[in-house]
Amino acid sequence: MLPPFWHGTMREHYLLLFGAAGAIATVSSTIAAWLGARFGARRAARDAAGHAADDAARVAERAVERAVAALRPQLDGLRHTVESTAVEVERVAEAQRFAARLLAERTAAERAPRPDAAARVTPRSEFRVPTPH
Repeated sequence: MLPPFWHGTMREHYLLLFGAAGAIATVSSTIAAWLGARFGARRAARDAAGHAADDAARVAERAVERAVAALRPQLDGLRHTVESTAVEVERVAEAQRFAARLLAERTAAERAPRPDAAARVTPRSEFRVPTPH
C-alpha cells in the first residue's frame, strides 16, 4: 500500500514534486552562498593583509631612505677619516721599513772587517801584566 499522500490528483503530485525541488534548491543555494561568503572573506582578508604589508613595506622604505639621507654627511665624514688614517698608517709603516733597513745596513757595516783593523791588532803578549806572587 502506498502512503496516503500518493493518492490524489496530479496537482497534488506537482505540489509535492515542486516542494521537494524547492527545498533541495534552497538548501544547496544556502550551502553555496555560505561557502562563497567564507572563501570570499578569506580572500578579502588575505588581500587586505597583502595591501597592508605592501603599505608597511613602503612606509619602511621611506623611513630607511630618510635615515640614510640624515646619516649621509656623517658617513662621508667617517669615510674621509678612515681613508686619511689608512694613508697615515702606510706612511708610518714605510718609515719603519726604512729605519729597519738602515739598522740592518749599519750592523752589517760594523761587522765587516775594516782594512786598518788588521794593522791595529796587538799581540797577546803585550796584554800580559806581571802579577806579584
